[in-house]
Amino acid sequence: MKTILKLKYFVFAALLFAACTTGKKALERGNYDVSVFKAIDRLKSAPNNEEAKYVLQVAYDLAIKEHLRGIEESKLSNNDLKWESILAHYQKINQLSDEVNSSPTALKLINNPKKYLTEVEDSKYNAAAGRYNLGIIV
Repeated sequence: MKTILKLKYFVFAALLFAACTTGKKALERGNYDVSVFKAIDRLKSAPNNEEAKYVLQVAYDLAIKEHLRGIEESKLSNNDLKWESILAHYQKINQLSDEVNSSPTALKLINNPKKYLTEVEDSKYNAAAGRYNLGIIV
């Protein structure tokens, strides 16, 4: 019985530690998408949190730049499945945009976050064509 109680305390402490990670820590580690999500979550519960506002502005800009760079690198690639990577980047950008749009405070900080709807559809088409062409070759 004592062992079960100790195990419960350990699990509780581990969950508490995992929940305490902040957007700022994720930003420092280069996890820009996670930083954006955590900052927006924090702003939803505390709209005047200055640290979350700062993290959101910096992390959003870096996340978008990182995804756009990934798109450009993939477009230059000779990989037959490059459109799947491009699609994933566009979808992540749109997810970040949706998250910003879900918070009035975040929307004040990130004016008119861009969505790439046409690019997502084009990438889906090209990804499907790439898979189809691979199937014909094999």
